[in-house]
Amino acid sequence: MEKSCFVSSAITVMLLLLVHGQSLFAGATTYTVGGLDGWTMEQAKIWPKGKSFKAGDYLEFTYNYEFVNVITTAKKTEYDQCKLPVFGIYQSGRDFIRLHRGHNYFFSGMGGQCQLGFKMAIFAE
Repeated sequence: MEKSCFVSSAITVMLLLLVHGQSLFAGATTYTVGGLDGWTMEQAKIWPKGKSFKAGDYLEFTYNYEFVNVITTAKKTEYDQCKLPVFGIYQSGRDFIRLHRGHNYFFSGMGGQCQLGFKMAIFAE
């Protein structure tokens, strides 16, 4: 009897965790930055236009890590000056970045690309 109650309780806890975990991601959308072209200088300029983003949504960045990376910052001054932050440097070639409420800034920090305009700003509700 005790073993049966323990198994039943364990199953109940696992189901609650599963339901709770799904509710954390309910409503979140994953966007592939640049669509099929991926994270490119041209797509950084045009891709976000006309899209609405929410806090908790994810951006998927796909790119050739030998030539491009993704820098993210919440500071407009770092974005404007193409300044590399201590944290927020991605270089795997496929990165998922969660949007926070407010302004989210992204740029490529390789080879002066940011200074040439390889940057993107997104506002998440």
